[in-house]
Amino acid sequence: MTAQKRFPATEYLLLALTMALRFYRLGAQSLWSDEGNSLALARAGLAEIAARTALDIHPPLYYWLLKGWLAMLGQSEFAARSLSAGLGVLLAAMVYRLGRRLFGRRAGRAAMFAAAVSPFQVYYAQEARMYMLLALLGTASVWAAVEWWTATESRRRWLSAGGYALSAAMGLYTQYAFPVVLAALNLTALVALWPDRRRLGKWLALQAIPVALYAPWLPVAWRQVTTWPAPLEAASAGSVGLSIARTLSLGLSASAAGDGWLWGFGGLAVWGATASYQLSIVNHQKLARHALRSHWPLLLVLLWLLLPVGLTAALFRPAYLKFLLVASPALCLLLGKGFQLSIVNCQSAIGTRTALRTTLLLLIAVPSLLSLRAYYADPAFQRDDYRGIAALIEAVGTAGDAVILDAPGQQEVFGYYYRGAATVYPLPRQRPPDPAATAAELETIAAGAQRIYAVYWGEREADPEGVVEGWLNEHTFKASDVWFGNVRLARYAAPPEPPSRRPLDVRLGEAIRLTGYGLSATQVAPGDLLAVSLWWEADAAPPDEYTVFLQLLDGANHLVGQRDASPRTPTRNWPPGQTVADGHGLLVEPGTPPGPHRLIAGLYRADTGERLRTPDGADFVTLATVQVTRNPSPLPPAAFRITHRLDAPPLLGYDLYPLGRASAPETPLRPGEPLHLNLYWQRPPTPPADDTLELRLVNRRGDVAATWHHPVAGAPYPMTEWADGEIVRAQFDLFLPPASPGRYRLDILLDGKPVGRTHLFPIE
Repeated sequence: MTAQKRFPATEYLLLALTMALRFYRLGAQSLWSDEGNSLALARAGLAEIAARTALDIHPPLYYWLLKGWLAMLGQSEFAARSLSAGLGVLLAAMVYRLGRRLFGRRAGRAAMFAAAVSPFQVYYAQEARMYMLLALLGTASVWAAVEWWTATESRRRWLSAGGYALSAAMGLYTQYAFPVVLAALNLTALVALWPDRRRLGKWLALQAIPVALYAPWLPVAWRQVTTWPAPLEAASAGSVGLSIARTLSLGLSASAAGDGWLWGFGGLAVWGATASYQLSIVNHQKLARHALRSHWPLLLVLLWLLLPVGLTAALFRPAYLKFLLVASPALCLLLGKGFQLSIVNCQSAIGTRTALRTTLLLLIAVPSLLSLRAYYADPAFQRDDYRGIAALIEAVGTAGDAVILDAPGQQEVFGYYYRGAATVYPLPRQRPPDPAATAAELETIAAGAQRIYAVYWGEREADPEGVVEGWLNEHTFKASDVWFGNVRLARYAAPPEPPSRRPLDVRLGEAIRLTGYGLSATQVAPGDLLAVSLWWEADAAPPDEYTVFLQLLDGANHLVGQRDASPRTPTRNWPPGQTVADGHGLLVEPGTPPGPHRLIAGLYRADTGERLRTPDGADFVTLATVQVTRNPSPLPPAAFRITHRLDAPPLLGYDLYPLGRASAPETPLRPGEPLHLNLYWQRPPTPPADDTLELRLVNRRGDVAATWHHPVAGAPYPMTEWADGEIVRAQFDLFLPPASPGRYRLDILLDGKPVGRTHLFPIE
């Protein structure tokens, strides 16, 4: 009686774990491009969905289901993804039932545990796409086939036949990779049913039902599969195999756990596969009566795993790794079987078997949870942040600006989030692009917009020649490139009139002179773009490639704007003795305190970073003084790119990194080296009486190693002068005193009261 009660409790705990991991932070990440397409299609009518998917690489079933789902739950990210999350829970439960059916209860539980914590399955259970439905229907087809093969009662055989025909037809209408599951099933059936030719004939006849149900769509499927462009990636067999192993075992955030764990997954799976002499199913005696071969369950699972793996390897592209999801249940079953065999074959004491059981479960759980932690919390492993892009453009854009979506496939997801005043243009308008028509439209856009925001994604497919970006780089003033996942947001200044030339004659290096510059304005507000024209002249063709740098510096030489880029004409192509016109944009960081700022420019070697010097030994040229003014109205938090958000006003967050190493913030520091800190303050309703900032360097034990005192804004800009709700970006360079090696943090105090602290960072 006790054993009977223990069984459902374990199953329900695994089900609860599965649900928790799939619904946790379900709506936290932004929708990405393909999910936006899913929502856009789901808003269409049923016939229109069929018509539009007939021109795509995905059949219509998932979109039909999503349409009905959203009609009940609404259009939020959580609602859109909850369909896949629910399907993911059903998949884990079905993996358990199938594992118990094929290999026994212990194997079924272990397989369900592997499915529950699988980062690969969790990722796609939190995506509004059809891949979780694909995996579920593949597993359902396998389950129904096994039931039909082993049925001894007529009623059970009819039910399983109907379930198989329905799930197989639905799978075909879900994704064009589904036939690989049917191939695995039919190859297994030839082995398992060969001794019983009559039953084998009935099974083959059963295949006609899903084929007949799919027949209306078959011409569409054939056309799309055979004509859809699918260039192969140049990759070695080793790198392809490693990518497949990582994805199947630990998902898209596998690198957060490390490749060493793959040996454990592979060893357990191989052990489950090679110990075939112990493989049988629960009702083996019944199968033997019908002369079925006792080891076909292993063959089924191996084919179910290896056929999708082989197809993915043969047609390898990183984007196709998601199709491996159809094989993920098979891997879970092999892990479950390996777990079962390890426990059964262990002849030691009960305590030793318990330790072995725990070790094997940890072998699956630890790397999976490391990968999941990175997926949930690390932006590097999260989806493209269209929500953040739209929020930023809304925060700083105006009705006079333009947004260009370079790849029209972004239009749906960007439109889901964007409610700003700028006009949106999906370019290029067609595939392949018409260069002349695209350039003409870009010219019209630039003539009517002071700032252009270009969202680049999928350019290789939509704009392989770079028509859009090439035109913008040549005819406007590019100010910044920021990545939001795999999506890049570029900002361009497009002043109504080109900056007028101001004469200058400064030599840089042996053969290059800066003969003039021009500014679109001498006053600029934080968050705005400054267009800078430069005129160069070379006495002789420069032998090296040089990069132009522009910097806007405050009184403490902190950067409030920076642009490093190649000149419009590469330096090796500069004709000797002729003037070369160049142009760049400069973004003034949001939150910059008002006041005069120094604009400098120069050149450095692209390969070494060595700057060219002027005759007086300076490695830059001072161009002008630019006055940074206050914003007419405070910029909202969405205008700021804050690395570590605290959202605890008055301190909204911070950036922290070794000075000059913003791209490598975890680089260990040495005593005496400068640490750079940006603090983002928002004026509270009642400013403190004393806005002196205190920073304390604190070790793990809480000992204070150093203290600094500064104005809260890092400049003479008292909080009492800030506008209501204004956000100020304060910069500090902190030179570290002698300190013991270890990890430290900065405690932040305002008016003597703690307001926040940073994460721990290393000092060597």
